[in-house]
Amino acid sequence: MKQLAHEGQHRLSLIASSRSSSVQRVTDRLLEIDTEENNLGGTAPTGYDGWLVRKILSHFNITQVEAIAQSCSGLPVMAAFAGFLFQRDTAQFEAQFGNLAAVKDFAEWSARRLKHIEDRFPGHPVQRLLARLAVQLPMPLIEAEAFRASSAVQNDLFAVLQADHWIETKGEAFSAAHDVLADAMLARHLSAMQGDEQERLQQLLGAALVEDRLDRCLAAVDRLGTHPVFEKLSGQKAVEALLRRDRVRTLAALPALAQSRLLPPAELIELLAGASELRDRLAETPQAHLAIARAAEWAALKGRDLIPRAKAECALNAPLTSVVAWPHPSNIHLRCAHAFDPARYEARVLEQIAAEPGFLNTHFLLVSLLRWGTPPVMLRPHLQCWLERNETADKASFVYKRR
Repeated sequence: MKQLAHEGQHRLSLIASSRSSSVQRVTDRLLEIDTEENNLGGTAPTGYDGWLVRKILSHFNITQVEAIAQSCSGLPVMAAFAGFLFQRDTAQFEAQFGNLAAVKDFAEWSARRLKHIEDRFPGHPVQRLLARLAVQLPMPLIEAEAFRASSAVQNDLFAVLQADHWIETKGEAFSAAHDVLADAMLARHLSAMQGDEQERLQQLLGAALVEDRLDRCLAAVDRLGTHPVFEKLSGQKAVEALLRRDRVRTLAALPALAQSRLLPPAELIELLAGASELRDRLAETPQAHLAIARAAEWAALKGRDLIPRAKAECALNAPLTSVVAWPHPSNIHLRCAHAFDPARYEARVLEQIAAEPGFLNTHFLLVSLLRWGTPPVMLRPHLQCWLERNETADKASFVYKRR
């Protein structure tokens, strides 16, 4: 798309749909094609998810609509899963969605289903095995064979999940029928013992690190971002534990860890402030540059009273030099660096504006200069040049508001 837009002079539109917890991940990946974003999502009307659940269940002509709708807890995907079982496997539909009178919501439904599985293997660490499986999905067929061959319990457990249709083959891998089912397995294990959440997380991450599947494990943990257990997890402690376990592999995986929701800006800054080796690793890896830039912006806007300025500068000054020097397709990295240190980066921002005077997203740099104290008279020539090409764009409103 970027090549078509810049070299072919085509005007393109891209429609992307995601769940709310993944919006930032989606928009960050669109930075490389210089999009003008128009968010059409907004907030669904109250009761919309419940209405949609009932519409889906009615579409499949399922009886007990109200009881099943309650167990789906406003999750349309679970209504679709119930419809799938109703059509494809009546026995499993009855086993999983029959007798729901006492089930209040999806959390209780999933807990009941998982306990039913655990009770079939008394004396075995089924919760841990289910969590381990959840963070391996999607699981290549050869990896699934190895999991099943490890023990009779793991083989039988895998077979149960297949029979329940919680996991399905898709191409050359096994995947969860839907992420919410894998998420329920992982959350149940992490939440099982109060105060033990961090240790359980670190065990899962450590195994994933040495088995070269940390990317899948992080994706699974990230999906729990809105679950109550996520608030009890520390990405900083997790990375420190991984460094103690295998420093070489952890340094190699550090860019992926830095991009994870598990490592918010405050904890990333704490990590980087304590080790120049970590700063150097992220500075040399373009994939991690956005995480560094966003940490700098957070430190400037939200973290001023939460983290000492000297610590933030120790953590970010050197990496930001590399981030700004790198030829990124988007100017968001420079804008965030300027927010963190306006005096240091003002000249660089002006240089970038002069290089792309009519580019729509140059507006972000113009706004940053105005916000952080550059005199408007100094920007007037740049603003006039930008408006010649963008006077009717939505982003031009910031100019008119200041006139």
